[in-house]
Amino acid sequence: MFKCVQGTLTELLENKKLFIFSYALSVVFYSFLIVNQLTNTYDGMWHSNISLAGGSEIAVGRWALPYFDVLHLGLQIEPFVSLFTLLFISLLTMMIVDMFEIKGILAYFVSVYITTSSIVTCILSYRYTAISYGICAMLAVAAVWFLTKKDIGYIRYVLSIVCLVVSLGLYQADIAVTAVLISFQAIYMLSEDRQIRDVFKFILESALIIVISCIIYRLISVFHMTILGITALDYNGANSISLTGILKALPQSIINCYKSFYGYFFSNNDVYYNIFQQFKIFSILFIGFSFYILLGKMFKTLNEKRYLNTFIIILLILLLPVCSSFSLLLAPKASLMIQMTFSFALIFPCLLGIIDVSGGGNRGICWIKKGVLLSLIFFFTIGNSLQSNLDMITMYEGRESTRGIVNRITDTLIQNDMLTKDKQYVFLGNPSDNALLYTTSDLEARNKNDIYAKYGAKNNSYAKYGEFWTTADCMNMSYAGVLRDIGVNIPLCTDAAYDVIQNLEEVKNMPAFPAEGSISEVNEYIVVKVAEY
Repeated sequence: MFKCVQGTLTELLENKKLFIFSYALSVVFYSFLIVNQLTNTYDGMWHSNISLAGGSEIAVGRWALPYFDVLHLGLQIEPFVSLFTLLFISLLTMMIVDMFEIKGILAYFVSVYITTSSIVTCILSYRYTAISYGICAMLAVAAVWFLTKKDIGYIRYVLSIVCLVVSLGLYQADIAVTAVLISFQAIYMLSEDRQIRDVFKFILESALIIVISCIIYRLISVFHMTILGITALDYNGANSISLTGILKALPQSIINCYKSFYGYFFSNNDVYYNIFQQFKIFSILFIGFSFYILLGKMFKTLNEKRYLNTFIIILLILLLPVCSSFSLLLAPKASLMIQMTFSFALIFPCLLGIIDVSGGGNRGICWIKKGVLLSLIFFFTIGNSLQSNLDMITMYEGRESTRGIVNRITDTLIQNDMLTKDKQYVFLGNPSDNALLYTTSDLEARNKNDIYAKYGAKNNSYAKYGEFWTTADCMNMSYAGVLRDIGVNIPLCTDAAYDVIQNLEEVKNMPAFPAEGSISEVNEYIVVKVAEY
């Protein structure tokens, strides 16, 4: 049994050239992020280079995070973090290529698309959880990959459940990755010469494994909270999830899934996954490309008079928005965030896995079709990669500008003899709102040319370093992170004090830094008005 499993894992890496290409490409592509140790403007900047998950992670159901952190002693340093994370992303890519039997240049396009996606950039920007989230995504893929390996016998069910349970314990949202892969694998089987009963068996097995895995995951989660005396936190409704609640909210949850699907692929307000997505032509080409592939599978089964296969393919296509947002069914109060979009990012690679480039026997048509399809694939892939590049540049420039502002504030405090550990400090306003001192390339360009504001590239919110969440706790953690990174150790006020001080009229009337009076002592606190708020 174990020899069979070992043999299956060995087969996965038989295509050594593709694996080496995938890993080497990802390391080179993210070298700018690695060298500059970039983090996002949210949780990524709040944590230091040494960080161990604990009670707060267990309280939101991520009970596996502390165990994986212990494996590397909580060290979250570059290049260690990114090199390991990208290794798991490359293994994930190999599993998808193997699962859909993708050959030739398409396999390399799949590799490039996945490894350079915005979701991977986002994962790496959460340096304190990057390795665990990389493992999480890989395990979500492995859960389906093991299911397709009939030659290892019934052990594949156990391996699939273990992978999915641990994946859920790391980050629940990636269950949608499993759901998307199951759907595309079923479409792949239905369009090939597979027995319909084998497809039904695969779908039933997959559904049972998801249900069993969710039950086991939940039991383990409750066990951890009970033993450690931890109460579930109200994060995306984590403390109120129940089977009854899920079923009651199901109609609205399904609607939210379709809205999230539309928002990801066709809206310019939430998540940016491709630098060209704001242009209507991109949506037209993407829809056309997707319909060509999916309709091709439907017509193939119709021509072969396999009408039941056609019906199930249509049903699976209609259910893709639900599968890609599957976590929203399990957590009805949650909303889609970019770190939850790995399942969406895999839809294009999965389309490549079921594509048909044959020309119906006509050699000329075949070559024309291949040329058009490869041109479109290159267009989508390069736009995907450029978006990640933009996010990295945005993180870098925003961080440097933010640090520059806080460094100037520190110098002013020293000059005015106001830097002391005997007082508590209050930093008000986002650095990104300081019109005089905060600057990035895109802002400069938009000031010079209004056309850029309408047609220029858009960056994801996580990458906008210096644009903090404005609640008291988030502002304090954000400025604590900036101060830590520039080597300044001064005490910040409590969250309660922050809420009081920011609402004082005399503070609201203070000018923004670096104007005279932007730093003042108020009620025994040193108040720094970084920007208007």
